[in-house]
Amino acid sequence: MLIVKDDHGWTPLHHAVYHNSWLATTEILNEDFSIGYHELILENDINSSAIHIAAGLGHCETMKVLMEKCPGCSDFIDNKGRSILHVAVENRKDKAIEFIFQDKTLTNLINQKDRNGNTPNHLLVASDFEKVERLIDSRVNINVLNNEKLTPLDKLSSDDQRARLIKVHVFIVNSLLAESYHFLPTISFI
Repeated sequence: MLIVKDDHGWTPLHHAVYHNSWLATTEILNEDFSIGYHELILENDINSSAIHIAAGLGHCETMKVLMEKCPGCSDFIDNKGRSILHVAVENRKDKAIEFIFQDKTLTNLINQKDRNGNTPNHLLVASDFEKVERLIDSRVNINVLNNEKLTPLDKLSSDDQRARLIKVHVFIVNSLLAESYHFLPTISFI
């Protein structure tokens, strides 16, 4: 199928995603789902995709349609090495961040590094500590190093914040360990 682009290189799909028209997105992808896998070069020379646009704008319904119609598009990385979670965090799109964290199939994005070695959590702690406290779970690696040899904890602005985040993480890990021991079969020696 011939892909029609405007003067900026945008296809009808990119426009539908930008305007959060999940219905138009669905119709376009029903005609040709392969369009959902095409890259778009933005004005700042960033290779992007429809799913990156949706994540960056916080369009969760449109993201859901894209992931259903184009399996694997959620694994796209732009030329800065950023996943959709990186883009959602950088654009402070709370609903998109929570959407991605709640979808267990997207767990691989949580500790994924960009070209600077930053995970989404490196970016998140620098901008919104309270959100980190709400989103931290056993899947988050708080000890991963970026290219500057800094962990997300190192990027926190105060020792108090570091201590609070460590306590939350330790509590979660201990709770999971306690649950797993609770479900172990008991063995009786007579």
